[in-house]
Amino acid sequence: MKVPAIICILLFTIVSLPGQSPDSQTVVGKAAQGDPWSQLPISTLNFIHTADLSGLPQSPFILNPFQCTPRGDLFFQVPLPPKFMTRAFVTVTVKGKATMNSGATNIAGFEDIRQGAVFPRDQHVYEYIEGRYRRPGQPVNGTLEEPRWGEFIAQYAADGSFESLVPLTHISFTPMVFAVLPSGSFVLVGKDFTNMAPVLVMLDRMGRNPQPLDLFGSPSYSTQGLSQFYPGVAHDNPAGTGLDRVLNAVQFLSYGDDVLLVQTGTNFPVVEIGEGGILRTMPLKLPAGTTIESFLPSTQRLFYVRIADHRGETVIHRLVAFDPSTGDALREIRVSGLLSPAFVACDSGSTFLGLGKTFKQASDNGVWNLMTASE
Repeated sequence: MKVPAIICILLFTIVSLPGQSPDSQTVVGKAAQGDPWSQLPISTLNFIHTADLSGLPQSPFILNPFQCTPRGDLFFQVPLPPKFMTRAFVTVTVKGKATMNSGATNIAGFEDIRQGAVFPRDQHVYEYIEGRYRRPGQPVNGTLEEPRWGEFIAQYAADGSFESLVPLTHISFTPMVFAVLPSGSFVLVGKDFTNMAPVLVMLDRMGRNPQPLDLFGSPSYSTQGLSQFYPGVAHDNPAGTGLDRVLNAVQFLSYGDDVLLVQTGTNFPVVEIGEGGILRTMPLKLPAGTTIESFLPSTQRLFYVRIADHRGETVIHRLVAFDPSTGDALREIRVSGLLSPAFVACDSGSTFLGLGKTFKQASDNGVWNLMTASE
């Protein structure tokens, strides 16, 4: 019997720092000599305070990556006090209206639930869960049947009410992250414990008819390619910690009717996936010594990418816009009014959304603010 694993989604955890003000400036380090990006046009995002998100839990941090909904709303997750073991889903409009729901806690019939990856699509939120439940029926050998663990994708409405549950009984691997296409089909990245290998699979909207996608057989995503950025993957231990780092670093984003798969921490090509499977791979033209930190979700067709530049004495964090048809860098974007480009959360089409925080006193957790800017 397959033993469920606790899914620890090692996404960016953004810890807010006291003392933030709208006048704080992003520090940009000196570019390396011979920088091919030194002649890039530069635009500036001047973020201003738009609204206090005072209805959110007083959590000292939030979970990233952010998502943009097709309507241009910002979506993220907040761990819930007092123990921060469960989390709420938060949607914020460009005008600062925030709605929150608590996801899996609304599902009846389970004795225990472990929450995993989340993906918003249209007016719904989808969440991978592992649930322990008792199957209805007659007692087994005169005793009640032992609780069973199952893997599911739960669907919620925009107001947080539970809508449906899709059992994942047609796969033989443990999902780590996933995306949802407009038809309701699922794209899952997971870990095959038998072969200790990464897996990319599409399922129909009922969680059936698995179709493997041959991404991890490509040169970049092969074990040899991955080992350049994730030491230990090529000779992984039985626990598969190196492979876990690879899978937890996968980022899915909505891209029109398709989704993008990004392997953060690398310079690997971006993968576009649609109803027909892998549609294309697009290498970004990155200077040597730079890697993708994450993609900024956007309702536009541009790629806004947070780049880690390792070429100098210290790592420089840059936000760069790319042409999705050629992979060319178009311009660098500087940020003011936020602590760093990591707090730029969503490009809603006409407005960039970011998160800030204000504190009444140094000892409190502060209040999250919606910050907005136009390029």
